[in-house]
Amino acid sequence: YSENPATGTGTDSTVIICDPKSPLYFRSAGKHNKLGELIGKTVKEAVKKALGNQNHLYPSTQHSVTERLRRYGVTEEVLYSYFREYKKDGIEEEWRHLWRKIDRSSEMVFISSFLAELLDEYRWGLAGNEEACHMAKKLLQMTEEAYGIQSASAEIKSAEDIKDAFCRLAVQAAVKKNGV
Repeated sequence: YSENPATGTGTDSTVIICDPKSPLYFRSAGKHNKLGELIGKTVKEAVKKALGNQNHLYPSTQHSVTERLRRYGVTEEVLYSYFREYKKDGIEEEWRHLWRKIDRSSEMVFISSFLAELLDEYRWGLAGNEEACHMAKKLLQMTEEAYGIQSASAEIKSAEDIKDAFCRLAVQAAVKKNGV
């Protein structure tokens, strides 16, 4: 049993045949017995290590707003375009400096994680558009309160509206946190 999201069934099994004459015999190597559990743990650790070595996917590199939301098109460059709307004379170097101070802050990382999960639920059809938009508004309001900012309350009717509102809010939070 696991608290992780389901990725298959526990009754799936793997057949391993080594020495049919051996006195050691296992009926199954699925997740519902010790051998399967140990094989699963070993493979999981090996995959984590490989992802780290090959793609630099470590918990420390993933503790970032832009890493959490990259798959939804929220990048430093996209946020810079919102910064330019917010502060017309803002230069990219100034933005990168402001953003790096907030990109890895625990509060913003968790907010972006909740937002990514909300967008995932919507994309996978597990939450309807109305539900996703309603919950996004609540999440954005919590963010406003956390950073002491008031965003222009845009109408949120779609996933694109959610991302747009978050980007605008993230820029305001970065500016406010840095006293600009």
